[in-house]
Amino acid sequence: MLINNIFTSIMILICLMVCSCNRIKNKGKEIAEQVETKVKNESNDLLDKLFPAFDAYESDTKYNKERFFEYLSVELTPDVKDIYCYGDFIGVDYKVLFTFICDATTIHRILSAI
Repeated sequence: MLINNIFTSIMILICLMVCSCNRIKNKGKEIAEQVETKVKNESNDLLDKLFPAFDAYESDTKYNKERFFEYLSVELTPDVKDIYCYGDFIGVDYKVLFTFICDATTIHRILSAI
């Protein structure tokens, strides 16, 4: 009877420790992933200040929206969609290409800003 109670108590203690360790391990992984994401985002922002980022293969990214405003001098409105941006800085001359969908009013604003 006493050995049975001791064995049961030890098994319960082991189960509680295993569950606690898994929770701690999972929480540690979650925090590590959050830190990694934050560090990557901040390092990308710092790199963007030195070498502007262009996402030619993905639309409406943060960097494409920033380049839209920088190069076209027009505020980004809700009608502007599917912004793709490409920058070629090799050689003496450089090219920046944009493709996007928008209303005629935005086209007129872009033309008047140029």
